[in-house]
Amino acid sequence: MNIACTPRYIGYRAAHDALFVPACRSARPERMTELGDGLRVFTCYYEGQVEYAVHASESRLVDGQGQVLCRWRNLNDDGEFAALVRHVNGRRYLVFRRELYGYSVLEIETGRDFHFVPGESFPAEGECFRETFIWTGVSYDAVSGLLAVSGCFWACPNDTLVLDFTQPLLECPTVNLHEVLDPDYEKYDDINLDHWDGKGGMVLRVSSAETGQYGTLHVRREEILDELGIRS
Repeated sequence: MNIACTPRYIGYRAAHDALFVPACRSARPERMTELGDGLRVFTCYYEGQVEYAVHASESRLVDGQGQVLCRWRNLNDDGEFAALVRHVNGRRYLVFRRELYGYSVLEIETGRDFHFVPGESFPAEGECFRETFIWTGVSYDAVSGLLAVSGCFWACPNDTLVLDFTQPLLECPTVNLHEVLDPDYEKYDDINLDHWDGKGGMVLRVSSAETGQYGTLHVRREEILDELGIRS
């Protein structure tokens, strides 16, 4: 369940507003990330206490003329990222995080956005918490229209999710490649995207659960689309 627009989650974010003041600025220097196309992200850091210790950040997306296109706050800066996707539809998308769990997408040309926050990792009172996938980076393939997501479940090996990114501002089903290639988690530890093969398939860099040694594994486009329930 996506709770990004629910009053409960909006209230949760508002409870962190007091952190984003000069008195809570971290000693970490501001970071600048070049995205390409003249776009840059400037990020500054904050830390403080909101019932628990919080390490957060505030970022702004700036174009080549110095105009600020977007600002956002991330309530957990562990493994945060911001990536530019040049979509086959001719528009550009910024994929980023506002939380440890979930992801956000900004359509740069229009300013429209989409936020996904998994309710399982932000349970209401009386509900059980469940770990969900932590996004740490993305790679888009224009041939297949797929987005590969690097990351992991907390304290677990690196893993890769795949989703249909045909409509970037809509919630899409995801496939966890570990659950497809090694559902019992006996053969592989890390499963990372090495590169797209130019035909919509993926070449993965995987580590052996037995020896720790790395090798490559090829997954065809048809296999991925089949798992996503998409006809090629």
